[in-house]
Amino acid sequence: MSMRSEFSLEAADLVAWGGTDNGDMLLWLPTGTPEKWPTWIGAARQFSHRVVHASSTRVVFDLLTGRLRTNIFPDDFPSDRPEFHTVFRPLW
Repeated sequence: MSMRSEFSLEAADLVAWGGTDNGDMLLWLPTGTPEKWPTWIGAARQFSHRVVHASSTRVVFDLLTGRLRTNIFPDDFPSDRPEFHTVFRPLW
């Protein structure tokens, strides 16, 4: 089922909040109240995706602890030493 039919969203509606160095993306699907927005995890250069109905904090925690496994990320994800980088783009 597509995001368009399942969530009534267009590509411009999605909100990117995370990604990997391989180009995989984590996006909010803005439906309902913001604290309940599901996360769409999409594979780079593929049509594979997964929707997780949890907060972004829960998604990151579950990915890093191994509670959330997905075939979108490599088998060795997360690495023994995950790195985090913030991206800030000022509006001016």
